[in-house]
Amino acid sequence: MADVWTRGEYADDFDMPEELGWTFVAITSKQESILANVVATLQGINGAGDYNVDLGSRVYRKFKSPFKQPKSHFPYAVVLDHNDLRFSPKTANEYTTGDNILSVTNAWTVTILIFDKLEEDKELEGLIQKRNIELFSDVAIAMHVDTTRGGNALSTVLLSMAKEQSEEDRVGAVGIDFAIKYDLNPSESVT
Repeated sequence: MADVWTRGEYADDFDMPEELGWTFVAITSKQESILANVVATLQGINGAGDYNVDLGSRVYRKFKSPFKQPKSHFPYAVVLDHNDLRFSPKTANEYTTGDNILSVTNAWTVTILIFDKLEEDKELEGLIQKRNIELFSDVAIAMHVDTTRGGNALSTVLLSMAKEQSEEDRVGAVGIDFAIKYDLNPSESVT
């Protein structure tokens, strides 16, 4: 019971950490730092230089259905980390992502979904297909500018890409999976 700090019925029996003068420092996990870097990277896709589209601030960490968004909200990207993550021990306290220490593809999978809505393709030129290719290209280029994700990762590797299009709704969608390899050491508060 002495290891549990509560404010329940036994709270009067223990000194609370703040009453002892202790301070707690919240740390940002590597995963959160990496995801923040991915969001910032995608926000840098601005339609200039090597980029075809301008995502601007339309990068989200929660799924938004493209069929419920007005045209003014396109294009936009969604960053998801919905996959299980395995770790391999490197030492007694240090781990790396994935089942294999040496594999850069066996790591933490982060999925980027990009959606765009275009005008009607009257000339049947494959505008949505072309835009999907541009979206993939822009994200692949941006994600390879800094494969260490701001110094938090060992590598960022492109795993797969899938394109879909709804001609009826004039919506194009691209899903891109990246494997992000990083080390962590919980004994040094590096998670």
